[in-house]
Amino acid sequence: GIKKLQYETRIRDFSMMVFKDSKRFESIASKVISILYEYGDFPEKEHILGDLNLIKNETYVYFKGPGTIKIGEQIIDFGVIMCSIGFSSSILPHINDIKINCDALITIENRTSFDSFDEDGFFAIYLGGYHNEVRRDFIKKIYTRNSKKKYYHFGDIDAGGFYILEHLRKKTQVEFMPYKMDVQTLLKYKRYAKKLTENDRNRLERL
Repeated sequence: GIKKLQYETRIRDFSMMVFKDSKRFESIASKVISILYEYGDFPEKEHILGDLNLIKNETYVYFKGPGTIKIGEQIIDFGVIMCSIGFSSSILPHINDIKINCDALITIENRTSFDSFDEDGFFAIYLGGYHNEVRRDFIKKIYTRNSKKKYYHFGDIDAGGFYILEHLRKKTQVEFMPYKMDVQTLLKYKRYAKKLTENDRNRLERL
């Protein structure tokens, strides 16, 4: 049933469709997630259901920076607004056009990092922590209309962060470059670093 989902679907609605019981899926969700994580291709365990279009509640994608989005006849200019705006993910397929009015687009893994990001020359997007088909199609739409721009991803310097970067590249066919995910940045902030677990090492080696 999960594999047939083409649009974001609330978990309780999905449970009703499959089991005729709105709470049944939640009682087995942890087992389903473990199986999917062990045998599937997902960057992070905590976002697997989101990757597969199963959500608890409506999700949002946030934008800020020099760029415009057109929905129908309405044009929203983020360069004038000078702050971030969130759109329900259900709106993404209905965005007619998007123009990046600077050198680069950057996707940011963490909401806190997105909120504090204020560097010039970037149109920034927070995808809500996971990359399902709706979000990936939206990235492809952006790239089709702005193929001459540079594309970056700003994520954690850990196994999950690099898996997300690789996943983003593979699923969108856009060659995202890592932003501040390098050795110099790691050394600069090494006092905040954690030791790698055995699972971290295994995942990094698989990459």
